[in-house]
Amino acid sequence: MGGPPGVRPRRYAGELATDAQNNAQLLDALSGLPPEERRARYVCVLCFLERPDAEPLDIRRLAALNDAAGENVRFVLHPSIGLLRSDSPADLIWRAVLDQDDTALAAIDPAAGPVWLLVQRLDSGIDVQRLKESAWRFAAGLDAGRSLRVLVDAASDIEAAALLAEHLATGRIVDFVSETGHS
Repeated sequence: MGGPPGVRPRRYAGELATDAQNNAQLLDALSGLPPEERRARYVCVLCFLERPDAEPLDIRRLAALNDAAGENVRFVLHPSIGLLRSDSPADLIWRAVLDQDDTALAAIDPAAGPVWLLVQRLDSGIDVQRLKESAWRFAAGLDAGRSLRVLVDAASDIEAAALLAEHLATGRIVDFVSETGHS
């Protein structure tokens, strides 16, 4: 069908179309295809982000830890961070919809996933970054409260120190807890 009904299926048969009219138009569009080629997939991606006034972590607090406590640190990500794994290229779809770019939208292959996304609500708007799977898993481990030692041990194919430095530098980490319970 070349993309339709796309991300605006509610308006597929027109701005004021009923469900019955939308379904009729869809069936009409599929009428030339044999039944075995009539396939449809519905994909919905929702990500809720809040932006409370959480201050980024003061790195001097982290530097004050001794080596043993530093290995057992668990970080707290900013509440405006969301991690999303999608079987479809949700970031490309989102951008095309926001830009109202039907040409870009039609060019997107919904099966071009999976994608691993870091979504952050900033004062300037929503920022969506596509990550490598290993970097996403590292961030998901941070978000899940896994200790730094566990994350570094599991991160054999990535530079964990560089990823942690990026999260710290961009203010994505707001707190930490050591296994002794002190932050």
